[in-house]
Amino acid sequence: MSVTTSAYSGTSQDELDPATGRVRWKVVSPYQAVATPAGIVTASGPDQISVRDTLTGQTRWTARLNGGWLPLVGPGQAYTALPVFPAGPLLVVPAAGPDGSDLLAALRMSGGHRT
Repeated sequence: MSVTTSAYSGTSQDELDPATGRVRWKVVSPYQAVATPAGIVTASGPDQISVRDTLTGQTRWTARLNGGWLPLVGPGQAYTALPVFPAGPLLVVPAAGPDGSDLLAALRMSGGHRT
């Protein structure tokens, strides 16, 4: 079970043990984490995402997006959630191309490799 709370430097993602209610692990990020079948997706910034093991919080893999991922909100709106969408064995992320164009990046959930 995940609990998200606000922190001064961003968002704190706490993974709770459903049997005891105690915090198993915690990660602080400027963006809210997203639960996927592969684990919990977190970001340390707009150009990198990581998948963490649900039980331990250990990083399974990290993927860097060259142009960064794109927020899915209009101008002037606050953006806190990662724009990551599970699609079968893939994570789909709206990304910026080298020339600033809008793209979609597809990463394998198993290891973060681009497809």
